[in-house]
Amino acid sequence: MNPERRLTSLTAFYFGRRVASAPHSDETIRSVCWPAYRDVQRTLWGMGSHPRAKELKATSCDKIVSFVHSFGGIRSQDEFDQQHQVWCEDLVAFFAENPHPERPTFQFHYGHAQKWLNMTLKYLSVLGHPAVEEVYVFLHAPIDRDVYERAWEILGVERPRIAWSKLDGDTYRSYQLNIRHAVAGQGRGFVLDWETDEWMEAKRFSRHSLSEGHS
Repeated sequence: MNPERRLTSLTAFYFGRRVASAPHSDETIRSVCWPAYRDVQRTLWGMGSHPRAKELKATSCDKIVSFVHSFGGIRSQDEFDQQHQVWCEDLVAFFAENPHPERPTFQFHYGHAQKWLNMTLKYLSVLGHPAVEEVYVFLHAPIDRDVYERAWEILGVERPRIAWSKLDGDTYRSYQLNIRHAVAGQGRGFVLDWETDEWMEAKRFSRHSLSEGHS
């Protein structure tokens, strides 16, 4: 099997044949938005019983499509960060306008927004989406427990004193900036390069520890 067919097959296995056949389409952005959401949903208690859950998720994915379309005018890290902030704040406000009628404790945080958006952009970069490739150097690390652990162990960046899913905007931006500076200081490439490498290493180490535990 040649490399191109191999990559297409792997894409189809994970994201589906529709994505594999048109990896740069708006429909692909919406499609990869769903596996990115799965990385968020385990901490979004109450979403499953929300009467408008389907609409909330679909609208959120549409907002991600619009965000990707906005990349054409971005020329700097500051410009990307500003648009990223506006997008996350908009999504948090959107969920606040649509509360759960039976679960007053249901809350969508900035931490949820950044993970959903950043994971979608990471998936699109894996697929080689041209708009995302243009801003790859500016992309953020999807902040989660793995990043908390690896950033502390490898970069010496102190983790916020709150679960990643409950991060507020100021804490998120400060933490992301600290990671960016530390990655640059160690000559580790771009932030998403570092995050991808460390995610793979964390999973490899986890599997190794598990096998030792069963030996």
